[in-house]
Amino acid sequence: MAKQRTPRSAQLPAVLSGSWTGEILGAANVNFGQEVQPGPPRRSVEFTYAIIPVSLIGPGSSFRWPGVLSIFVPNPLKPDSPDAGALLSNDVLPSLHLSLEVTRIQFSDMLHLLGAGLLKAFRFTLEDRHDDHWPIRSWGMGTLPPEVPRDEP
Repeated sequence: MAKQRTPRSAQLPAVLSGSWTGEILGAANVNFGQEVQPGPPRRSVEFTYAIIPVSLIGPGSSFRWPGVLSIFVPNPLKPDSPDAGALLSNDVLPSLHLSLEVTRIQFSDMLHLLGAGLLKAFRFTLEDRHDDHWPIRSWGMGTLPPEVPRDEP
């Protein structure tokens, strides 16, 4: 009788603090809205955010984590955070959720660049895990030059 092989579960790399890189994989889903919050006093609060599919690579690894990048504009009801964002892991799926906080001006500047597909690569620095997340110390994103059409020989 042949011995049955037991399927191995994949071992995911550890999420380590340090310098990470990311790549934007698709179009951003940009959301704007406003909602009245009960009082007293009753007040209307805006929300603005973008959700973007990404892949993330940690320090000393070539493994590409599938993930989601959320970019939020702060609103007056959210407590101030001393961090530039946070990274969250998921116990059910092998994916990561990177959340960045930006200013209203940064978000406005990013909108047309995201729409034109000019933002592709980014980097961020994770600090050591704190409770259920890794705080982001810094992050950066830049544009790629548009591709120049080449004449075919």
